Amino acid sequence: MSIGTTYAGGTFYKHNAVMSFDVSGITDPSTITTAILTLEYVSSAGSTTQTVTLARLNQDFVETEATWLVAETLPAVSWSGGDGAFGNAETTQPTYTFSVGSGVSANVTIDIKDLVIDAITRRSGTLLLVAAIAGTPTGSAKGFTKFATKEHSTKSCAIAVTLAARVVWSGNTDGNMSTDSNWVGGTKPDADDFAMFIENGTNNPSSGVVVCERVYFGKLFSQDAGVLGAQLLLSATSVYADTQSQLYILAIATEVIIRNVKDISGGCLVNGTITNLYISDCVAEVTIDDDATISNIYIMSGSRINPISNTSTGVVSQVVIESGFTNANVMCQGRFNVIDYAECDDISLYGGGRYELNNTAEVDGIENLIIASDSICYFNAKEIQTDLTMYGGTFTIEDNTNSQLDMPTTMTTINGLVNLDNGLDAANSAAFTGTTFIAYGATLSLGKSNTWGISA
Repeated sequence: MSIGTTYAGGTFYKHNAVMSFDVSGITDPSTITTAILTLEYVSSAGSTTQTVTLARLNQDFVETEATWLVAETLPAVSWSGGDGAFGNAETTQPTYTFSVGSGVSANVTIDIKDLVIDAITRRSGTLLLVAAIAGTPTGSAKGFTKFATKEHSTKSCAIAVTLAARVVWSGNTDGNMSTDSNWVGGTKPDADDFAMFIENGTNNPSSGVVVCERVYFGKLFSQDAGVLGAQLLLSATSVYADTQSQLYILAIATEVIIRNVKDISGGCLVNGTITNLYISDCVAEVTIDDDATISNIYIMSGSRINPISNTSTGVVSQVVIESGFTNANVMCQGRFNVIDYAECDDISLYGGGRYELNNTAEVDGIENLIIASDSICYFNAKEIQTDLTMYGGTFTIEDNTNSQLDMPTTMTTINGLVNLDNGLDAANSAAFTGTTFIAYGATLSLGKSNTWGISA
């Protein structure tokens, strides 16, 4: 099949390809780790390189009848999105690109796992694809590549799907995750497998490394995982802990999801390099290590908070972000106590929790702070660099010991309470110099002698 462009007599001619695959034989798409589409190279021609977009095709076709104008001929059924089929590309779903034409001399390989899973779960196991140049081709000469179809004598166009095995922890020998005999079946998980901690083992996992596709701690697993000062090293795309374990983990992962950790103080310590950390429904303290590198922290929901004070007395739903941790975006959408000693970037509070910013030694301060709902932010920090925006909730300064507060140039409050009557001593008399308050139905509570300019 030829994909790309030819150019003759001052006119471009596009060559698109449509493909169909039957993936209905895969009965459990949740185990798919990769689905590699391989277009085997036959030849290339032309003096230009063109970029091809690969997308899901939303119209079926008859292989022996499809042309540039129609999806089938008996009876004639045109491409509903227009000639060439690319108007039937579902570009709101995952799309991929590859090159054809000049300089292309090798197979094209693309992981289209998301489209394969979509075909299994939503389209009865039939995956339809279209590969085409979007818009006007570049250059003024031809550039195309021929790839094999199933009829080729020695090559093919195919999808190789890798399914994960579920490898279960037994702990029969010791607590080392790197030891084969500690796993059911006698072999530790490999890069494509799921590591499953779903029942208590003879020994709890206390050391070693797991490198796999996904790590799962289940509801029936209640042994401690790792120890303080020697976290378990987990390298995976996803780490999901829905467990009553006490977790000490160092994760290298795209996402880490933690819920229901053990009902004790210090129930979980998270370290590592993580893109997205999700915390929900925990009744214990979850601590973000100061050495961690986390892009986004989502605090989703909590089962209970301490309703009386902002400090921990007994076990509460609490997240502690340690001093030295930097540069994460934090969204608290749940009823948690959050004590933040770090230098995070954007902080958004939506869920009615109690958030204490206690990073008094910061250098760069917070970028943006948003407070909504009935959330309360105790600002015992030094600086908000950019904006404070409130949609309800409370912003309060209590016992702030900084020698000088640095407030943003604009504080916008819509139906919120800004409480400045605690802890603003004489050293902070210039904290709000140059700050403009924009208030709509808001309350501003002052506790010091200040001069304010009020405009309609």
